[in-house]
Amino acid sequence: MEAFQTEDRCHVYLVKSKWGKGFSCRRCQHTVSVKGRTWHHRRCKACGYDESSTAHTLFHKLKFPLPVAFTIVYQLTTMKKGMSTLEISRQHGIHQETAWFFKRKIQQAMSAYDTDSLAGLVEADETVIGGLSPEQSVVPKERERLWR
Repeated sequence: MEAFQTEDRCHVYLVKSKWGKGFSCRRCQHTVSVKGRTWHHRRCKACGYDESSTAHTLFHKLKFPLPVAFTIVYQLTTMKKGMSTLEISRQHGIHQETAWFFKRKIQQAMSAYDTDSLAGLVEADETVIGGLSPEQSVVPKERERLWR
């Protein structure tokens, strides 16, 4: 998370992610842009639409700093049991309702992808597939008695 400790670093990442393969205006689909209001905005040369690097992303209209948002996304996507909104609000100094709305955005974005089937090499951590074998389904003390 060291890469996202400042607003500028977060905006640099968003600019590269959003427009790394080229700009396309959301209003007129024109592909030529110029610098917008700030260095992390792009203005369409045809219609003048000014778009921020956060527009139409999870980070659109945030009420707290981008580095905090990047940290919350990291925590929610890497922690096995997740985090409650109360824990997020206490840890990052934001209102619980704000934490709830942002967590909801993250969950909706994660569920938007097709997750019906897995393809290619799939690795799973701490997973049992197919349940226990018949020998393992016996209580340990009874298993010892059976093997004597």
